[in-house]
Amino acid sequence: QGKHTAPPPPPPAKGSHPRPKRRHEAVGEIDAVPAASPPHDDATEVAAVAGPPVTGFDVETFDEWERDVFFAIQDEASRDSNTNEAPADPLEATEGMVDFFSNFGKYATACLFSRRWRLRDAAVRVITQFFDTMFKHAIPVNAANAMLNYLDTKGYGLLDTIQTAFISACEFLTRLVDDKLPGVELTAVQPHVLTLLPRLFLRAADTTTKTREEALCTIFVLANSPIGPERVAAAALAEPVDQDKRRMPTQNHRTYLCRLLVMQQLLNNHGLGRTISVDALMTKLLLLCLNHQNSEVRDLAVVVTGCIDSSKGQDIMRHLPQVRNPATRAVIEERLAFPGDGGGGNGDEDDDDDDVVSGDEGNKKHQHKSPDAGGRKPPGRGKQPAKRRGNAASS
Repeated sequence: QGKHTAPPPPPPAKGSHPRPKRRHEAVGEIDAVPAASPPHDDATEVAAVAGPPVTGFDVETFDEWERDVFFAIQDEASRDSNTNEAPADPLEATEGMVDFFSNFGKYATACLFSRRWRLRDAAVRVITQFFDTMFKHAIPVNAANAMLNYLDTKGYGLLDTIQTAFISACEFLTRLVDDKLPGVELTAVQPHVLTLLPRLFLRAADTTTKTREEALCTIFVLANSPIGPERVAAAALAEPVDQDKRRMPTQNHRTYLCRLLVMQQLLNNHGLGRTISVDALMTKLLLLCLNHQNSEVRDLAVVVTGCIDSSKGQDIMRHLPQVRNPATRAVIEERLAFPGDGGGGNGDEDDDDDDVVSGDEGNKKHQHKSPDAGGRKPPGRGKQPAKRRGNAASS
């Protein structure tokens, strides 16, 4: 008997584009999985083959663009994992989700608000990378505003407790302010961006070093963008608030260290500007820090006071009687008398073991290592999302 060969598959319909095989089988294609497929270690794929669907989405009913989004998110979510990430479950179409559904589709929205951080992170990355290609149906400004709303949502975006997801949210924001999202002018979304500055200052006071550095980098990118240093300085002088927008206690030394670091950079690179006065700087930030219980805060406050233009010495002197520590007052007075002598601090020993300020030793103790005047990010924050994925430590 001759061998029988299977007939060749029918050619694709005219105008269609055959999609390459993916490592994720979309729900709705379960019947198409070969019965004799080899065993998998991944419990998700086993469930997809042998059991009920793992999600309520029928991907075959998606429009072509949303199927591409589905596969892109699943591939991104599984990139650094030993197993394929299970698809997200549908979200109820509530009133608050309308903008997300209309701009990003049902599946991306479900991933943005998923309980699983890999899906949240992957959705933000896919939206950032393919903003103008996968989401052509959306009006760019509306899509950008929807994402800015997401970044400001408690537990998500800039307030995500997972460090990796937070970094991806910062990447979207920096691309936006750098005019790298086609079809979106910064002027059209600038008021919305400004509302995120308190969120960035909150994360710049985080307990994890990488989160603090990423938040500071993003703040400096905003300062060197059309947002401008004066708006960033105003945010640094504003009253610190937590994620529920409640006033934060003054005992948290990181809350003030991050603000001092920002003011140090802004004063060195831009000066006071037209809208920030010495009186505002002293009463809203520096006096609180010069009298703070943490010696690192006091030392850095002395350094920042020395960054103020020497022509404003008399304005500074008016506030010195409110500095309680005589040694601190003496150091500031000496610097005002001899403005050419820089240096670091009032000589107090650091009473806190947590190294919040990165930089060289010695005279550069309080010089932050992150962005320079051009707003560049430190090495290690690459453009490729896969290279920037660190561990998923909670911040």
